[in-house]
Amino acid sequence: MILSLGPDPSDPAADPLIWFSQIQGPPNSPFECGVFTLKIVIPPDYPDVPPKIEFITPILHPNVQNGQICMSLLEQWPRNMLIEHAVFAVI
Repeated sequence: MILSLGPDPSDPAADPLIWFSQIQGPPNSPFECGVFTLKIVIPPDYPDVPPKIEFITPILHPNVQNGQICMSLLEQWPRNMLIEHAVFAVI
């Protein structure tokens, strides 16, 4: 479940291409009690190029190395994919 998504609301001068998201771990998973913060950098040529999404909150997950997400979803980015769908798919 996505709890928040967008630029830093506490900084009115925040870069509009740098977003943060808080997600709750999915039910019936090892992450179900966790809340995880992600940093999302949207490239200027989005949606042709995928956003860079990294975990700020430490997590042990087979698709995450040093906070970086290693998923085919981000490597084979479909142009019509919304950032919300990518965030939801990472955990």
